Amino acid sequence: MNGDTVNVTFKPPFTSGDKITFTISVTDVAGNETKDLSYTYTIALLSDFDEDGEIGLGDIYGLVTAWNEKDYSKELAPVTGSAPYFTPAPDGVFDVRDGMAFVRMWQWSNTAPIEC
Repeated sequence: MNGDTVNVTFKPPFTSGDKITFTISVTDVAGNETKDLSYTYTIALLSDFDEDGEIGLGDIYGLVTAWNEKDYSKELAPVTGSAPYFTPAPDGVFDVRDGMAFVRMWQWSNTAPIEC
């Protein structure tokens, strides 16, 4: 805390498709309370390189480009959990695990009901 600013930092890895909700409640020394403020942050889906909420052709391009350029910031695996709620534990290598994590997310994305 610094004056009237509170900084909260969460360190990855985060679980794909998960949500983090921040709720702020303030009560002063006289007992006066503010109305709660809430903010929900949705963690991006693993493999959703174009950030459109689906795993599609643009994401294949993103994976292939990252793989060819050895851009390990976009590495996907190994993972724990089940699609879409994978928690990645990047190991600094693009290999079959990364490909399979992508395939599992693709299958989930293309069989999941569309939310409106």
